[in-house]
Amino acid sequence: MSPRVLIDSSNLVGGGGTQVASAFIETVDRALCETPEDLPAWVATADWYVCEAVRDALAPLERLRPLLTSRRWRLQTLARPRHDAIFTVFGPAYRIRRAPVEVMGYADVTSVYPRLEHLEPVTAKLLVRSTLSRLSARDADRLIVETDAMRSLMIEHGVRAAGIDVVPNTVHPAMSQVPDPAVVSAFAARREPGAYMVSYVTRAYPHKNLGMVSPILAALSRRGLQARAFVTLTDEEWSALPPAARTHLVNVGPLTPPEVRALYDASDAVLFCSLREAFSATPLEALQVGLPLFASDRDFVHSVCGDLATYIDPLNADAAAQSIADALSSPQDLMDRVARGRAMMSSWPSARDRSLRYLDVITRALEEHP
Repeated sequence: MSPRVLIDSSNLVGGGGTQVASAFIETVDRALCETPEDLPAWVATADWYVCEAVRDALAPLERLRPLLTSRRWRLQTLARPRHDAIFTVFGPAYRIRRAPVEVMGYADVTSVYPRLEHLEPVTAKLLVRSTLSRLSARDADRLIVETDAMRSLMIEHGVRAAGIDVVPNTVHPAMSQVPDPAVVSAFAARREPGAYMVSYVTRAYPHKNLGMVSPILAALSRRGLQARAFVTLTDEEWSALPPAARTHLVNVGPLTPPEVRALYDASDAVLFCSLREAFSATPLEALQVGLPLFASDRDFVHSVCGDLATYIDPLNADAAAQSIADALSSPQDLMDRVARGRAMMSSWPSARDRSLRYLDVITRALEEHP
């Protein structure tokens, strides 16, 4: 009898985790239709739980019928049927243990990286949440992270080295597709005439360093380059930004992956000034769609992009603006990096490759804990 497995993405609220979950579901759905022999037998009868953010990001499905469910502490799981294994995309999962085998994707940098002192005040809520997050990770039978650096951090926090799998991030399949011209035109209509438009696809998490975007663009203006940034914030996040932080920004709201792809077509470059990541897909997306990438001079970008990005100091607006201005003054060098970035992405693991790796980890966990 095939084991009963639950694939759970009901705890996500948007951002990169939503894209990972939606791409995972879509690629498994496609494989069930086209190459079911490539999948473990248990996939055909697995249950798939999603939150609203993941549901809204999904393309139409043919085989899978995910169940919309609440994310709030999973108290409703007490009434659910038992499963042989549960894969949480992404953890932590603040819940009682729900299956003999628990596999967890983990990218909670807030709980394992050093605190950003100027952005994250120490609060009781943060300390409790971080502690529960690390306990949740240690409780999993297998943990999936996206980089070797994150793997090392999890070992430092008490997770068994033998129980950690590294499955790199990738780009959503929509990044390889031609965007809807009507959607591209709608974004293009929101460009400021004469301005150089960058995109920063992000939520307003502290480590995304959103408050630095407007100062960087203002510093570019002082250098003679009018620049604006598309951002993808909720209405609540946008309203919470101080007026000074909004002066150079154009908020287009949260987007689905196909809409993100269209936004890139309406943009001149991608800006990525994050301070801390497990492995963001944004730099990969810039390389995939062939846009110049201006990114934080941090190891989580260097490890992915090497010399393909223009690196900026994410804590110094003037220095960041100068780096961007210098890059734009050498368009041939900039386009060379763009061309080499697209060449690198032609051999990068696909969303399908990542999905098969996830399924393989779950299958091995079932074999290790019968």
